[in-house]
Amino acid sequence: MKYRIFISLSLLTISVIAFSQTSNLKLSISHAFEQGKTSLLEKYMGSTVYLDIGNSDGNFSIKQAQQILQDFVNKHPKKSFKINHEGKSDDGAKYIIATYSSGNTEYRFYFLIDRKQGAYKILQIEIEELAD
Repeated sequence: MKYRIFISLSLLTISVIAFSQTSNLKLSISHAFEQGKTSLLEKYMGSTVYLDIGNSDGNFSIKQAQQILQDFVNKHPKKSFKINHEGKSDDGAKYIIATYSSGNTEYRFYFLIDRKQGAYKILQIEIEELAD
């Protein structure tokens, strides 16, 4: 009986920690784009990040990825940023889909997040312009 209680409490603790990590990450993503400071994402990025943003398509270091994102934000000042959906794939990776508005243009942001070295990290960011 004690063993079952221990296992149940251990699983609950792990679940709470994982939920807390992804909630912090989601909040940090929102803050970074709301404030126009993509440097806030650096600590949540994997060692390399796959970006698909206009002419920038490929794997980039954390610093390169942050600079490409900052260039996007500088060229397209935020009117609004809203997380629309989040979910989990069959393999356990998480994703976040958001809408970023700049002037009269809207963009869809897609973030792929997975657990690496004990923490959730952003592995991929795609930004696409939405048609009118």
